[in-house]
Amino acid sequence: MRVALINCHPLTDPNHDEAPTVAAFGRAGHEAAPVAWNTEAGSDLSGFDAALLRASWDYYAAPDRFLGWIDGAARQTLLLNPPQIIAWNYHKGYLALLDAAGVPIVPTVLCRAGERPDVIATARDRGWDRGVVIKPAVGAGSWNVRRFDPGELARAQAFGEELGRERDIVIQPVAAGFADPGERSLMWIDGVWTHAIRKRPRYAGESESVVSDPPPTETERDIGELALSLLPTRPLYARLDIVRGDPTTGGPGDATLVSELELIEPSLFFFCDGGDDAADALVRATVRAAKARGGSRTSS
Repeated sequence: MRVALINCHPLTDPNHDEAPTVAAFGRAGHEAAPVAWNTEAGSDLSGFDAALLRASWDYYAAPDRFLGWIDGAARQTLLLNPPQIIAWNYHKGYLALLDAAGVPIVPTVLCRAGERPDVIATARDRGWDRGVVIKPAVGAGSWNVRRFDPGELARAQAFGEELGRERDIVIQPVAAGFADPGERSLMWIDGVWTHAIRKRPRYAGESESVVSDPPPTETERDIGELALSLLPTRPLYARLDIVRGDPTTGGPGDATLVSELELIEPSLFFFCDGGDDAADALVRATVRAAKARGGSRTSS
């Protein structure tokens, strides 16, 4: 079986998942190779039994082109996660869908492109006294993610206006839990939780700090299962990012709040505790899906 691990060219960050993923497919007797979606090689995936979106981190720069590529790739091979998941997840408007279904999220205000965001009034009226975070509604990594302290709201206003002229933006409070104890990421493979990590927030120009973390609590697992139940189909892989804080202000509190549900190209941290087993589970699920589609070139 041949599997394409879809990345981008050039890579915007080191892809620490690539080597353990290739190794996991190799252990199972299959071949996995990186292919950049935005290159000539990425235009023809017909020679692969499956294609896994793993590091297509630049899709935000040309979302329409990327979504068109997704549709074309899905006609050539088994694409995972599938197109309907990508369409659901690529815009952070999905957070409103989670919120409406009862999934607790970090307080979020979505401003459409061309609307003038009122960052100062939003922070004041909602009691966001720890500052705000402004980010693109279609983005990846730390691209144009900026944090502003309470005394910098005028700068935040100017940044929001500039960023929001041509794209949708998201405004959120600075959640207390991001700094202490940090954001937790919970990984699911084929609907089954596999491992967890904890990381510190990363804003534009900063690097990421990651450590292995204990399994989810019952509450955290229930929140994740509820979020995943809202998807149009079960994803091959999913990463739920959660943080503790007040559900109204984002300030200190004990509530578990979802900051992101990553379904397109999340780092799955296979280099952390439990990562090898998770990578093996990813391989098994990919093989099952390919066989069900009738596309596997091997019987293993």
